[in-house]
Amino acid sequence: MNARNRIFQTANLVPIVTSIVLAVSSPCFGQTVVKPRVLRVAVYPFVPEIAQIELKIEQDFEASHPGVRLEFVDLGDYYGGGLVTVLTANPSKVDVVEVDTVFLQDLVDSNLIDPIPQEVLQPEGTYLPVATRAAVINNKTFGVPHWVCGNFLFFRKDDRDADRLTRATKLGEIEQILGDPTTEEQGLLADIRGKTTLGELYLSCLLDEYGVPKEALAHLGNPSALDSAAVKTPNRIFSLCPGGLNHNSKYHSNGQFYSRQFAHRKARAKISYSEDLYYVGDEFLHGVASDEPGVGEPAKDDIQAIGAPLMDEEHKMLAWVDVLCLRRNLTGEKKKDALAFITTYSGADFNRAILTPAPGDVPRYLLPARASLYGDLAKAAPLYPRLKEIIQDAVAITDSRLNQRLRDIGAELDKHVESP
Repeated sequence: MNARNRIFQTANLVPIVTSIVLAVSSPCFGQTVVKPRVLRVAVYPFVPEIAQIELKIEQDFEASHPGVRLEFVDLGDYYGGGLVTVLTANPSKVDVVEVDTVFLQDLVDSNLIDPIPQEVLQPEGTYLPVATRAAVINNKTFGVPHWVCGNFLFFRKDDRDADRLTRATKLGEIEQILGDPTTEEQGLLADIRGKTTLGELYLSCLLDEYGVPKEALAHLGNPSALDSAAVKTPNRIFSLCPGGLNHNSKYHSNGQFYSRQFAHRKARAKISYSEDLYYVGDEFLHGVASDEPGVGEPAKDDIQAIGAPLMDEEHKMLAWVDVLCLRRNLTGEKKKDALAFITTYSGADFNRAILTPAPGDVPRYLLPARASLYGDLAKAAPLYPRLKEIIQDAVAITDSRLNQRLRDIGAELDKHVESP
């Protein structure tokens, strides 16, 4: 910058600079090149093939908005502080950020995001009911819903106890059906390791136990005073698969293991988010031999799902919603660009395109917040209507410091799996 200033302060170079500017602007050089505006966006990173999604939105958005260049921001350790770091940086590192609603109350309380303008909000009924509710705090909408997720229990439709599993609403019923498995093939696979994973599992248990968010939060406790019934669930799930597979650092860090094993029929059931079905289908296409009995053929309706029951009370589905938010104090062209991006990235056309598998590929099985997409996707991914039925009226919870409180509890629970 100092060198550049010296050039412009040197009188005998002014004519040269002026000539260059005039030449670039003259007809023989075409129109003056206008530097594009940069829009910095951070999308939710934990989805199958996120690089492909980022590339497509970049191409689509920049083609329709030639004056804007997208710049993707790496959130680092999303749940370990990365999301908040980019929003609190000065100057800010991000303009649009995709927020798991576990953080939403904190971001609103800290004045890090602005409400979504009325003109961007979609008509009532556009989104799943749980997604609409999750984005609203104090009667203001702070994010445009994009993804919904929650813990499902998946099993084969040809399982000998498929009818009983379909009707199960309590963890004790799952234990009765699976019995005391002595091999992996007879059991249930689930990732029950890690601070965030176990913290969210614990909150799901409290929702089952107490029925409503207010009571679940009231009994959340702290790592030294946890609910006596809810703390037992991780070990109950651990015991449903021999060999310690459900509490394994390698499989937790490389989370495709459980789904790929399920594709090989190495378990009767699995607990996971719906998007893990992508790895079931991918393994069926690329890892299951043609003469091997498998599960997960993309267009074949051979998998059933229920909301994963985690306690011995009637199950209440807990959902997490990812919403697209505006950083605080955006104005002018920058805000206009940000709202245009949110509209495109959460729009029906873009999400239908990324959720419809190409020939030879498999469905991502991400759950869109837009209700209409489930019917559109059913032909290529037949489990979508069932997943919608389970998740659409689920419960979403946010609260002050909820993410950190759940991680602290999860860290404590992680120490006691296998040794209650």
